[in-house]
Amino acid sequence: MKRNLSVCLVQVEIEKGNFVANLNAHIAMVKQASELGAHLVVFPELSLIGYELDLLQKLAVDAKRDNFLALSKMAIEQGVTIIAGCPLLANGKTTIGAVICFADGRVEFYHKQFLHTGEERYCTAGVDDCVFEVRGYKIGLAICADFTNPVHVANAVAAGADAYVVSALISKSGFA
Repeated sequence: MKRNLSVCLVQVEIEKGNFVANLNAHIAMVKQASELGAHLVVFPELSLIGYELDLLQKLAVDAKRDNFLALSKMAIEQGVTIIAGCPLLANGKTTIGAVICFADGRVEFYHKQFLHTGEERYCTAGVDDCVFEVRGYKIGLAICADFTNPVHVANAVAAGADAYVVSALISKSGFA
């Protein structure tokens, strides 16, 4: 059953490579978003370390639920779904990824499929699409350049997505 859905897109100052400090900032923002009525809280690409391509391999985290217990606990406590950006290790390869922590305790992962020019030097592209449900709505997830490829959004639509959410970091130089 579909109910109202409030989405919070968070912009927060990130400390380069400081996973712990950035995680604490995420937790504070999730609390605030929840108090304002958010059901889905979305952070930018690589929000847990900053967009630091040269640090991806060093700071990549295994795509396992146990590595994201603090975010998962916050999702459960606040009754929200959280999407946070993080370099992930999957099958021994580093990807630009997202961890999705659900209010029911589930944790899922998505790996960016369409890389910006130059990102392939630091990581590999993912292969699987990500569509999940929040409050009866199917949400298609993209990370930054994913949304520039029409195939990506078409796959989300084909999977029944009601909405398409993009976790992106756009710098001043990226606006052009």
